[in-house]
Amino acid sequence: MVDKLKSIYRQSSPLGVNIDFTELATGQSNVIFYAGDVNSTSARVSGTTILSNNKFFSNNGTSAAGATSDIDFDVVLDKQLVVEGDAVINVPVYLRNTVGGAGDGWCTVTAIVRHWDGTTETDLVTGTSIVVASMAVASSDKTTLGTIKVNVPRTVFKKGETFRLTIQHGTMAGTANDAAIGYDPMGRTDLPSAPLTTWTTSTILSISVPIEVDL
Repeated sequence: MVDKLKSIYRQSSPLGVNIDFTELATGQSNVIFYAGDVNSTSARVSGTTILSNNKFFSNNGTSAAGATSDIDFDVVLDKQLVVEGDAVINVPVYLRNTVGGAGDGWCTVTAIVRHWDGTTETDLVTGTSIVVASMAVASSDKTTLGTIKVNVPRTVFKKGETFRLTIQHGTMAGTANDAAIGYDPMGRTDLPSAPLTTWTTSTILSISVPIEVDL
């Protein structure tokens, strides 16, 4: 008997796609972006754990009460991405008690998820966490983790547009403490320079982004 089935229908796909039940039932998944410093003047988020530049922390901590800093982490999308749902951001934080007596170090960490189309920047959602690290000794330092959950409204990022994560941090008004954040996708803790002297927790800054899956 002659086999009349065309060979194209007998070939398996070269691609293997894994889909779990949750993704199949909800049509959603999560992608994790890692924040890092590409060079001395730019920052980005990446889907892989790249080695960040040597300056993998914000060293502009200040003892001025209420002072803040602002850092943008960008990823330019190679294909359209639809984002919707709860996103979780983990931010490593350094605190130093600079006051004369023993006390707590206080720091606010704010995360803003933004859409940038090359012309207009749109704030999608903002979340804030207050980080407190108990310090029993004056002028001591400590590292901890700020976790922020935000609900991102349904947003379509077209090919070539930018998903932007902005992290703001600083000391609370009325306190005198240094503050900094870590952002090394590999989680290194070997600090290259002052003013930080000790980092005992991971330096990975990440965001878990809920995305729409077209099944």
